[in-house]
Amino acid sequence: MLYHGALREPLAADIVSQGKGFMEDAVRFANAQYYESEEGLVWFTAFSRNHVIPCAIEVAALESCFNASVKAPLAAFSRARHSIEQIAAELVKEERFADDGSVRIDARDCQRFQRARRTFASAPAEMRC
Repeated sequence: MLYHGALREPLAADIVSQGKGFMEDAVRFANAQYYESEEGLVWFTAFSRNHVIPCAIEVAALESCFNASVKAPLAAFSRARHSIEQIAAELVKEERFADDGSVRIDARDCQRFQRARRTFASAPAEMRC
């Protein structure tokens, strides 16, 4: 992926939308990701309200929540990308940013999201949005 600027901002050609249509509050994601072995993080980029938001998921979270191999974190990320982006989008909407402005996903975030999905799925159809 080609980046420009200090915030690792991807070029516009690499941006994809999350969901159908564009809404002002939509969180969008770039197509690329990279692995930072020193911290054990897979990084990807989100965009919301004209802001570039670096996002990362811990390799330990990939392993515990998505049964992924820590030997191939980028492949594991790709397989679980949709769910990971949904979690990141929720954290962006909650404005849960680290001190450096990034969103970092750990195993607790994944488990909270998975519990919420199970609760929604078990609710009677007339109660679902």
